[in-house]
Amino acid sequence: MLRLSALALLVALTGCAGTLDRAIDRAGNVAERAVNRNIDTRTDRAVNGAIDGAFQRGEDAVRCTYDDDACVRQANDRGENVVLVDRDGTPVDRNGNPVDADNVEGAIVRAPGSAGPPRPGVTNTNFDFEPGARTLFQDDFEGTRTGNVPGSIRFIKGEMDVVEDGGNKVLRVLSGSMFGVPMGQRPNLFTLEFDLFLGDGGVLCITTTPLDEYGRLDQIDTCNQATAWMDMTSLQLSGGNIMDVTTGFVAPSGRGGTGDFGDYPALNERYVPVRATVDGTYLKVYLDETRVVNIPNVELAPGNELIFFVQDGNGNYDETAFIDNLRVGGGGQETGYGALQTGDRITARGILFESGSARITGSSSTELSQLLAALEGNPGLRIRIEGHTDSSGGASTNQRLSQQRAQAVADWLAGRGISSSRLQAVGMGEDQPVASNDTASGREQNRRVEIVGL
Repeated sequence: MLRLSALALLVALTGCAGTLDRAIDRAGNVAERAVNRNIDTRTDRAVNGAIDGAFQRGEDAVRCTYDDDACVRQANDRGENVVLVDRDGTPVDRNGNPVDADNVEGAIVRAPGSAGPPRPGVTNTNFDFEPGARTLFQDDFEGTRTGNVPGSIRFIKGEMDVVEDGGNKVLRVLSGSMFGVPMGQRPNLFTLEFDLFLGDGGVLCITTTPLDEYGRLDQIDTCNQATAWMDMTSLQLSGGNIMDVTTGFVAPSGRGGTGDFGDYPALNERYVPVRATVDGTYLKVYLDETRVVNIPNVELAPGNELIFFVQDGNGNYDETAFIDNLRVGGGGQETGYGALQTGDRITARGILFESGSARITGSSSTELSQLLAALEGNPGLRIRIEGHTDSSGGASTNQRLSQQRAQAVADWLAGRGISSSRLQAVGMGEDQPVASNDTASGREQNRRVEIVGL
């Protein structure tokens, strides 16, 4: 049995030779219009969705044709935002041109004082603390008799004891007192956790130091003395602005970054969880879930103890700190080279060279070893090593020196098993300063190596 399509039947009935071609054209036009309608529908949906997302919850918006100035003005006077449209209701800009989903602000006229575009949907990235899994030290002081100094810590000076606070045992440390928390062999990546309450005017300082090398350690009463006398770096925690003492990181001039957060009054009102991550030269510190220190180039002494001391903030020498649930853990959230990814950049302040030379100093071994460990632990990571200089000397000399220094770092890594295909060495010369070359401290900052993930 012969079966004819609808189009063939149409031809048979009309007997017109050109009818089939015209019918096919009409069918094609119908299909094309259907496709275009679907595209337009998806486009309109995307644009309208983007416009809806451009307003904060509760904001009013009305639609006015783009050339109706009176409608726009009256809506804005009522405190309403306006979406400009053409005669067909399509969102357009002030000139009547359609907008796309990436540029909907062109179709919006906001009322004076309106909230404006919403904030990006960023979650709280400040609190990313992850406690080290391996316990290096831990004491909640419940096992210590009330009135005694815990045997787990090293008593250095002053007055401290375990007391009961609401049925819970805590360590009470009076002003001018100091103790050490042993860690064994201090790992490159470790975390610190404890709960802290400070009496009014009290300040707690935490630092590291090889004790046997500092005979005057028992004379230190403040973070500033530790910095000035001993060339030490300290974390300083303060609940009130007493004699300009604030929470932050204290370092000798020109030695690593410094942070100054300000007051944290809750420390004088309740026990506050203190959390810190040390990853090589990278330090992050949190109070509650507020990050108060975030510095990538901290220089800590090589000692295997954490030194805690309560300093006097107002001259009365009667301040007290109460500490509980003290723990040091090995491991944690990697923040330095171990977390290096494509596009990340780390200034390697610990990689140093002899003056005017590409010879790496012996003190650079710690940071170089951290970089080596990161490359070994992430075989897919490639890096660019950038050498930078200050503006002293000629530009061509600085360019050559910066290239030699970058290459020296690459050669050090290659000599320890890292494939040269994963290493790029680039001399940037004096062209990318990060500080003024007019001062000694500025020039010191400009002389640097930077590591970029590729």
